[in-house]
Amino acid sequence: MNITQYIPASLILGSVLVASTPPVWAEEQGVGSVELIPFPEGTTDIGNLSFSHDGELQMLQLYSNSDSDIYHYQGNQWHLIRRELRTIVPGIAVYGVSEGAKKFVLSDHRRVDVVEGVRVTTLPREWCYTNSDGRERRVYGSTGGGYISADTSTVTLSGYDYEINESDSLIWNGGEELINISDGLPRGEITYYPGIPSDDGQVIAFGSTFHGSHNNIRHLWSSRGDVWVWDGGDPQMVPKLQPGYDVLMQLEDISGNGEVVIGHAAGLWASLGAFDEPLTDQSSGLQHGPTLSWVWTEAEGTREITDSRFSSINLLSIDHDASIALGIGDFHDGGFDHFLWFRDGQILLLNDLLHVLKLEIHADWFGLDQISSDGTKLSGIASVNGRYHAIIVTIPDLTP
Repeated sequence: MNITQYIPASLILGSVLVASTPPVWAEEQGVGSVELIPFPEGTTDIGNLSFSHDGELQMLQLYSNSDSDIYHYQGNQWHLIRRELRTIVPGIAVYGVSEGAKKFVLSDHRRVDVVEGVRVTTLPREWCYTNSDGRERRVYGSTGGGYISADTSTVTLSGYDYEINESDSLIWNGGEELINISDGLPRGEITYYPGIPSDDGQVIAFGSTFHGSHNNIRHLWSSRGDVWVWDGGDPQMVPKLQPGYDVLMQLEDISGNGEVVIGHAAGLWASLGAFDEPLTDQSSGLQHGPTLSWVWTEAEGTREITDSRFSSINLLSIDHDASIALGIGDFHDGGFDHFLWFRDGQILLLNDLLHVLKLEIHADWFGLDQISSDGTKLSGIASVNGRYHAIIVTIPDLTP
């Protein structure tokens, strides 16, 4: 899109938007809103928020020393719907949530359940992969949760094979067995993560770990590495960015229509004297390069997203049609701002948009990490007077 079609040129000075009166589209469609929803009374944990694809607040998981409480937000109220004893199930966590929280994925990293009201479906724990000699091997192992597609047809998860210490990226679509979408990819102590599905579950993007030589590090073990896209056949790898040095790729999101995948990449370097040591991406003394954002399509390959105002830039979430994405960037002077990225490459700073819309976010701090499928709701977490809140910023439709 051309932002100048929607925001009058008189409000644009260089690449920074400056507003005096709301533009026509704001008057016609409403100037948006900021909603801050406090966490349940008496809770102090930052928790784990889940928003559905349409941008509505759905679930909150909070932890105490003994319990893991799961709340559903409905009718402007929090409802405690499940309590797990952490001494019995220590790693229990909510993963994907469908619209209206009709279904959600619950996992303790040993098994995966799909919860639908009072009905709990425990997913299979068997899958297959092909050995290097071409023979198929059946695996029974532990599984960890991932996501659920918008139409609830597909659940993504990972499967851990105790015998060879490797993990596969799997999907379940209601059958008696899990489907291994990472089958045939390089093995050798590589972990393949649960994927992010398109709305209909027909396209899955998933990531994998890395170990090997990286820049001046002879042997690096990293939780980030490569990104893959599966659409029913053999997965294809998202080509890495080529900034002139080695980078590790990280998946962030896939558009609802399955056509666009977004993520970020960065390089690592060892300090003097540590070149030959086996290192992980969590080792102390590593030097981190800037965060580089990328967009991938099958037709165009991998394209870097840049903006001269930012020293590092990260796309976080993309809408259904891949018309608009939410991101965050670090300014050269040390500050940062959220932004909206449009398919034609333009970037609109969130603070500038809020100024045009005459909206203010009254919070000590906030972070937005999801955009709704229609591109009109930005959601995340905020702190107000020391209390955690869910935040939903509603904006006009800026897509053509």
